[in-house]
Amino acid sequence: MADCRTRLERLGYQTNGDKPEEFGKNTQEAIRLFQASRNLEVDGICGPNTWASLIEASWKLGDRLLYRRQPMLRGDDVAELQKQFNMLGFDTCRIDGIFGDATLSALTEFQRNVGIRSDGVVGPRTIDELKRMIPRHESNRLVSEIKEVERWKDHTGRRNLRIMLCDSGGAGICISSISKLLLYNGVQISMSHSFNQQRQAHEANAFDADLCIVIGLEDLDKPSSPLITLSYYSGYNYVSLPAKSLVEEIERGFERVFGPGKSHAEGLSLPVLRETKMPTLVCTFTSPSFLLQNLAEITEILDNSVLSWSTSTIKH
Repeated sequence: MADCRTRLERLGYQTNGDKPEEFGKNTQEAIRLFQASRNLEVDGICGPNTWASLIEASWKLGDRLLYRRQPMLRGDDVAELQKQFNMLGFDTCRIDGIFGDATLSALTEFQRNVGIRSDGVVGPRTIDELKRMIPRHESNRLVSEIKEVERWKDHTGRRNLRIMLCDSGGAGICISSISKLLLYNGVQISMSHSFNQQRQAHEANAFDADLCIVIGLEDLDKPSSPLITLSYYSGYNYVSLPAKSLVEEIERGFERVFGPGKSHAEGLSLPVLRETKMPTLVCTFTSPSFLLQNLAEITEILDNSVLSWSTSTIKH
């Protein structure tokens, strides 16, 4: 707990007023503010995802050498590197703070362009060249966002669409129903039954899916709560536009069938959203009774939304 509070305070989140080693209301509020700033689930608990994000937030570009390794380096320094490459027109596929193959490709291309050794390592010389080359004014559009839309256009289409379906708990009946309908419509389906989000992302990437859909159930049954929460990747000022477009398509379907206020959309940086290479959507139902009573309608909304989305046009 002491380490958590120290990291929060270094990042500007005050925990003053709580006793040493105490997880008090000030510490909880600091965690909630930090989680909101990082597009994490805001629960005030320093769980594994929040703790990992706290560690990543401590890295600044230049603090360490950056290069492609396994496990991959993660941190705000990687995200800043990706952002600067994007501003210069070098595509990192996504700004996610993960030093993967696309970031390595952008790095070596940048090094070749500025005439320094193309060794795939971000050291002082590469950072100096970045500082010299970086434009004075940031572009409103990131090249990686534009490229993601272009890749999505190239790979989707009803006949060849490849979808990974993941059950994050309690939604097996919905997964089975939607898979049958999608298969009937010519979509290639693979399923993940792992509840671990990193594993789900790994399986979706291995399948080379065009789209990953994670469906889960939280047994809340609160009448005032939205009946479905729809999440897409948003982090480091980057938004997965294809995934957001699909969320909006599903929201329109739910409003058309069930009326307004039944769905809620948000951009998050959950592991499965951040680590998948394709547009990914997390659907979380908050009412078992609603899901069971309206399974046919819900399945049809998801199926129609996916097929419409796969042939639609995204403005960027």
